[in-house]
Amino acid sequence: MDSPLLEKEPSHTLLTANRRQAARLQYDDDREQQAAGNRLWQTPDILPWEAWLRRLWDELLVCSTAQHPRLLNAQQERLLWEQVIQDSPLTPDLLQPTATAQRAQEAWRLLHAYQQTVPVADDWPNLDVRTFAAWAAAYHQRCETQNWLDAAGLPAYLTARIESGDLLLPESVTLRGFDELTPAQRALLDAAERCGCSVQISPDVPGESHAVCLACEDNEQELECAARWTRALLERGDVGRIGIVVHDLGALRAAVARHFDDVLDPAALLPGATRQPLYNISLGQPLSQYPIVAAALNLMNLGAELGALDVERLGGLLRSPFLGGGESEKISRARLDALVRESGEPTISINRLLFHVEEGGGNAPALAAALREWRSQRYEQPYKLGAAAWAEAFAASLRCVGWPRGRALDSAEYQTVEAWRDVVGQLAALDEVAGLLGYRQAVNKLRQLADETLFQPRTPELPVQILGLLEAEGLRFDHLWVVGWHDEVWPAAPHPHPLLPVSLQRRCQMPHSSAARELSFAEGVTERLLHAAPHIVVSWPGRDGDRTLRPSPRIQ
Repeated sequence: MDSPLLEKEPSHTLLTANRRQAARLQYDDDREQQAAGNRLWQTPDILPWEAWLRRLWDELLVCSTAQHPRLLNAQQERLLWEQVIQDSPLTPDLLQPTATAQRAQEAWRLLHAYQQTVPVADDWPNLDVRTFAAWAAAYHQRCETQNWLDAAGLPAYLTARIESGDLLLPESVTLRGFDELTPAQRALLDAAERCGCSVQISPDVPGESHAVCLACEDNEQELECAARWTRALLERGDVGRIGIVVHDLGALRAAVARHFDDVLDPAALLPGATRQPLYNISLGQPLSQYPIVAAALNLMNLGAELGALDVERLGGLLRSPFLGGGESEKISRARLDALVRESGEPTISINRLLFHVEEGGGNAPALAAALREWRSQRYEQPYKLGAAAWAEAFAASLRCVGWPRGRALDSAEYQTVEAWRDVVGQLAALDEVAGLLGYRQAVNKLRQLADETLFQPRTPELPVQILGLLEAEGLRFDHLWVVGWHDEVWPAAPHPHPLLPVSLQRRCQMPHSSAARELSFAEGVTERLLHAAPHIVVSWPGRDGDRTLRPSPRIQ
């Protein structure tokens, strides 16, 4: 008998290459329904590819009576790779096990996406390839022993379940905005078609466009010009959607924000001014860089140094408005910070800090009470706990110092706190893989998770969208400026994955494997972007330091 969940399976699903495109298509449909005067309408089923796979997995667990493996999340996978690498006799003195684990995880996912087996160690003279092959064998063995399934193996597992009839699919699936499909994706879609699901790939219909090229002196002038162009469009009014696509947005994010803030909303720099955002940057910042999360992490780090607290981090905590009493005691806590610094000690103990608060003129009773309770909790914690127990202990430590209730939170800060709680939940989820951890190990893992979590508070629909190349996939604009297309980055130079045989990567046409592969990819993306808006500006910097740059040959 079909389950109630499967009876509600939508008849048509639209799959997108990324979450931003799915959100934009959903927004466009809502606007069209409202413009047509409709008050109620059926929400279309629009999902990014990864979310669709996860939904299929959830439905499989609900409707199938068979036993299925446990699906690991990305953090559990990474930790398992770290353990395999650290336990390997081939890598006793590895300096960066976390970064190496990330590269191994990438290589493993590439192999599965292109339906390739792990290279046999003895077949390759390359030491890195042989070492990865040994790691991969150990990783696979642990997953088999524990009955674990990772994200790399999920498409193949779902493909098998579709072919066996364990999953009920929609009547039709349409893909939109995909520059290319991996063999694993094609295999899953082929299996869906064989089971009666109609699969279509919606072609990008090129629109009429007019593009101009602009040479700038450097990146700074390029961003300044793009910001002023954007302001001129906004002042004209009713210009629709404005897109700014920035090559290497991650490296230029701070410069982009600085220029667009200065040009679009200069009044926000005045004391007491309220910022009125006009643009959204698609790439978030690491969660650990947000002040409200930095305060929480600093407290956790200080707990690892009960004997001696770093004065700089302590000062940041004392001045934080997010601890209990942060607003009412902000002046006395600032005086306390100055008092501690005047002592000339690079570090200070909790007991010494409490002396300053209670008897040295600090005059911050709420802080004193919170520190006493925090110290008591920290001393009572065992030497080692499971990841879930540490997550609970960290949450209790933050509650006892009143985090984040120092003052009323705005919408962005509230969303940041929710993202932090998700990260603490990710730490708890490591319990099954991690085993027992010491306090410092748990804190380091928590900081690592916060560093790796890119977060951007949700904002209302804004007229200006600043995106990276991949985030712009499948989107259309009324005006578009493409930043940074010079000859050294577009097409990109090939850089095959260091842990996989280069010949294998080139034979399978894996990303970044060869100059021909990069050229083909760049041509496809260029063609799409140069038809993504009626009015387009493409710019490049003329120099980077002492190096002279030329425009990309794709746009000459």
